[in-house]
Amino acid sequence: SVTYVQDGTLKSASIAHVISLLPAYLGPPSSFGQGRSAGTWHAGDLHVHNCRDQAISGCPDCNAESFNISGAFHNSDLKPQYQALGMDWFSTTTHSYCVNNDTEFNAIAAEAAALDDASFAVLCGTELTTLESGPQSGSDIFDTVCFLNGNFDGRGTAHMGGHGITSRKKGGDDGYLDNCDDPIFNHTRNIEDVNAEGGFTIANHPGGGGVWGGGLNFNSIARFQGMEKNKAVGSEVWNGTGWNGSPEHKSWWIARLLEGKMTWPFSGSDTHDSAVDFGATHVYLEGPLNDANLIAAMRAGKHYVSNGPFLVVNVFDANGNRVDVGGAVLVQKHRVPNNYPITVEVPYNVGASTGSVKIYSGRIGDSAETLIHEEAQVTGSGTLQIPTPLSNTATSWYRAEFSSSADRKSALTSLIVIALI
Repeated sequence: SVTYVQDGTLKSASIAHVISLLPAYLGPPSSFGQGRSAGTWHAGDLHVHNCRDQAISGCPDCNAESFNISGAFHNSDLKPQYQALGMDWFSTTTHSYCVNNDTEFNAIAAEAAALDDASFAVLCGTELTTLESGPQSGSDIFDTVCFLNGNFDGRGTAHMGGHGITSRKKGGDDGYLDNCDDPIFNHTRNIEDVNAEGGFTIANHPGGGGVWGGGLNFNSIARFQGMEKNKAVGSEVWNGTGWNGSPEHKSWWIARLLEGKMTWPFSGSDTHDSAVDFGATHVYLEGPLNDANLIAAMRAGKHYVSNGPFLVVNVFDANGNRVDVGGAVLVQKHRVPNNYPITVEVPYNVGASTGSVKIYSGRIGDSAETLIHEEAQVTGSGTLQIPTPLSNTATSWYRAEFSSSADRKSALTSLIVIALI
């Protein structure tokens, strides 16, 4: 409060601002480090917009972002905000239709590089507006937007996060309703261009819902391809600030896995304003924190998604074969005996929360995943070990989830994929 004199009269004014002290992200149980090389965990956000994604008060304005008029932050403003939230990195993902030319992209890339230091990394990325192509599964509001702006060829659009890129990726124009105007390319072209630069792509908010309701889905399901074809690396299963992720996006991701389209699960706040507390992507690094190591670790699935609890998945057998945290291994199909025994291991630290840990297996061609174990009333830290037979008929995967509705805490592991060849 402040007291002052105005026109000979004593006056006062006060303002109240609530500050919340957030708990630190929980670390792994003590058993996790046994027998492993030293590594560190780094939380971050893969879906971050800034003042370039604003129709008014932008830097510069992007009229195609007609609903965003609050005037957001520069990346240099966002960095300390993320640090205050306990995160160590983010990927700047300005919409492709808001990046007008190579000069503007080069400024974004230079800005991201300048913000890097030994304790924080800013990945250079773009949210790519891609042309939906091939048979479509459903529709969304942007099919109508494209039509209203004179695109009468039936086109729709989807969004993908392109991370770790080095050049501008075209997709739409920055004029009002010009989101899906030429030049624009289908997601296969965009994925190949990103991969060629050593980056990786994620299908953003693919199942509708989330921040934008049913506004922008990924409808080109038939032509979507994942790591099995060296295409997309991830799917955004947590979009926005809900405490338990995004069930509609997770369902889309699982449905693609069952079709044999393999991607890792990732998260992104999709903020168009300040940095927000949400289910961050926690990446495991065995080297220093920098762009290259973050990109390599996420491409390999070495991460989990969580708004606080620690949860990862490992798989091992009795012969010394082991995969930790996430990843894929190739196994010759004829060398896997019937009912070959493996153990799914889930190290956890949920602190004072109490909730359930569910462990799933999945297999390409099945109609749904299988819940192989549920541990209720989990609290504190420890490790679950669940014996289970390995399929020798189709590629399979293993993953786990934690949920505590009372504490509004949630975590989702990456995948362990056993690919039969």
